[in-house]
Amino acid sequence: MTELQAMRDVLTVDEIADYLRVSRATICRWCGSGRLPAFKIGKSWRMQRCDLEGYILHQRGPMPSIPGIVEALNDSVHSSHQI
Repeated sequence: MTELQAMRDVLTVDEIADYLRVSRATICRWCGSGRLPAFKIGKSWRMQRCDLEGYILHQRGPMPSIPGIVEALNDSVHSSHQI
């Protein structure tokens, strides 16, 4: 990873707020409370992009499973290939 790539992977409060579509104040509050895995550079909060992605996945939770969906999709694919 180049130094430029590493810098792009560190997000500012404004970038995080824009991405999550919440206010800057909300992001600062979440960072200060530990809700977001952020760190400070001077007086400014920063967050690694991969940590933000992990936070989003954790908040979303596991994808729901629908019994029989895999079988139904497989049946659909197999029947569309028959002539």
